[in-house]
Amino acid sequence: MNEANRTGKYLQDLIKLSAQHLQLGCVRFKDAGFVGDKSEQRRFTSKNVADFIVYGPDTGIAFIEAKNRDSSLTFESITQTADLLKLHNTHQALGITQALCGVLVMFRNKNKVFWVPVENLTTLQKKTNKKSFNATDVITYRCGVELPLFIPPKKRKALIDLTAIQ
Repeated sequence: MNEANRTGKYLQDLIKLSAQHLQLGCVRFKDAGFVGDKSEQRRFTSKNVADFIVYGPDTGIAFIEAKNRDSSLTFESITQTADLLKLHNTHQALGITQALCGVLVMFRNKNKVFWVPVENLTTLQKKTNKKSFNATDVITYRCGVELPLFIPPKKRKALIDLTAIQ
């Protein structure tokens, strides 16, 4: 398993554990399979709107594209932007306010996690005028929120406060 797969798996597990601890529902969609360990060739094409759906009675529902990066995330690597934006616009048109769509990105160099609503990605790209963004960009341009990390009692691993997604 290469580094990208390991870090992605770490974030996936962290989201699941966080949702479980916070008593939120959590559905993980399957990614497209790859041929071999180092292959770029996919065995099948997956057409999921997001990586996760996290939901709860007080939080509503969040369609989450999860990304784990060292210091920056390229806009190009967020492949579900168009689908998430279409879903967001459908929710808006129907007046559904408890449904959110966006990117949950962990920047490992800062040990911080951010929620960037999909409708803010274009704004962030225009304001940064770059091909990628980092934690400072999200804060500077107010295009997302930092999700607090917390350590549950009698545990050692920090979890993500998914109830702070807004």
